[in-house]
Amino acid sequence: MILGGACDIVGSGTKGGLRHAGATEIPIMDYAGILNFSPEDQLLTVRAGTRLADLLPEIEAQGQTLPLARFGEGFGYLGGLPGTVGGTISAGLPHFLEARFGHWTDWLLGARILTGDGLDAKSGSQAVKSVAGFDIYKMLVGSRGTLGLILEVHLRTYPLEAFRPPTPKAVAHTGPFGVQRVAAEDFDALRDGYGDRLLAAEEESKTVWFTGEPLAAPSGWVQHDGVRRGGSSPLVEKYLARARETFNPGAVLNRAECERTR
Repeated sequence: MILGGACDIVGSGTKGGLRHAGATEIPIMDYAGILNFSPEDQLLTVRAGTRLADLLPEIEAQGQTLPLARFGEGFGYLGGLPGTVGGTISAGLPHFLEARFGHWTDWLLGARILTGDGLDAKSGSQAVKSVAGFDIYKMLVGSRGTLGLILEVHLRTYPLEAFRPPTPKAVAHTGPFGVQRVAAEDFDALRDGYGDRLLAAEEESKTVWFTGEPLAAPSGWVQHDGVRRGGSSPLVEKYLARARETFNPGAVLNRAECERTR
């Protein structure tokens, strides 16, 4: 399959994102379902278009889960606004239990993607400890579809009996929001500075969720309006740009997102 012209990856619509005028839409939700699940090994292979709302009950019926915060309607932002598996990985937003259970980079063991020039590529494996080449698949987390179309992923799951989420002090919110993470010495001032605009704050990871414009902070990073600022060295940004040129030449996939992240 060779992609022609600009293409936008379209999932459940929970993450927003920029669209390119005239781009062909690729509906990833048409490619859904569990391919392989081994509860005893805590390993799951699933298609990227699978909705987390459909996936979690199915694996939890067999005693496993993905430790995403679920506190009811209006609190989806604390779980990284779950939609499809591929979209949630591509967005790479923090979730409320990250300090305790890790992030998608810790759960993702491998992936199959379609690159911008039509190459069907695989990276990683179905093993927690693997020496199957470079961990290129981890770059997909937070890439917003600019490195390739995620088709399938291998995930590590967690025992449901060990998953006891706390009840956060948070505000129900379904509109746009931002996320900010700072060093320990800056956390209290940042949390208090947002005042009524503060949605939630997690002490363990020094993370706040907020509405409106972000506050300036001497440390850490902020993600607002789909753009992440700070927290990456120039060298890391250089390698990310090179990765986009390699896996998505000509910015065929999610061109508007590629232009925004340059």
